[in-house]
Amino acid sequence: MRRTPNASLIRSRLSVLRHLRATPSSPISICCTLPSFNFLVSPNLRSQPFPCATKCYEGHTASWEDERGKKWVFFANPLPKLRCPASFESWQNPSAWEVLKPAETLATTNEAVYAKPHAGSIAWNSFRKHWVTVFMEARGKPSAFGELWYGEAPAPTGPWGPAVKILSHENYTFYNPRLHPEFTPADSPILIFEGTYTREFADRPSPTPRYDYNQILYRLDLDSPALKAAASS
Repeated sequence: MRRTPNASLIRSRLSVLRHLRATPSSPISICCTLPSFNFLVSPNLRSQPFPCATKCYEGHTASWEDERGKKWVFFANPLPKLRCPASFESWQNPSAWEVLKPAETLATTNEAVYAKPHAGSIAWNSFRKHWVTVFMEARGKPSAFGELWYGEAPAPTGPWGPAVKILSHENYTFYNPRLHPEFTPADSPILIFEGTYTREFADRPSPTPRYDYNQILYRLDLDSPALKAAASS
């Protein structure tokens, strides 16, 4: 079906064009106000070592209140590697950062296999009443960077119970999984996570049409009997 031009709109556009042609010497000026910023910290990198030389935050954040009522922010990828008190002042003060040393490998439901976490995130889950993680294994099989595991712990620092493999790829990559607890109600038996699906870092597979190097969203049923073995003490 052909669309009929809007006559009034055409007339208004012609009027603007005539005005511009009639006043060629009158420049059109667009005025805008740019915001001004004040730097809170201006470090002298030549005389002071950058904080990341010894410790640096990276990964996804997670908030936690300990048994004494103190609030913390964890930086995890997938397991927490650094934390600081949950305040802006502590976040911008490297002396308030505390380096953590998570386990380099996690036990799995297969006693003969230990999974080495590469990337992922953690979150508190009210349905499981535990902290949960979905992480990508480093140098897994059959895909070097496409094997995803699920784990649980009573606290963000662990100890983490046996991990259960929840997603596998045949020579394809699925990296940087990110939990999205904000997508579901707090007591929902569904866990939503996403990751990057790509042929990169795999052994020259054919790209999946229209999906290669895209974010893929998954749901994990937390009431599945397959996750029973992941329950930590």
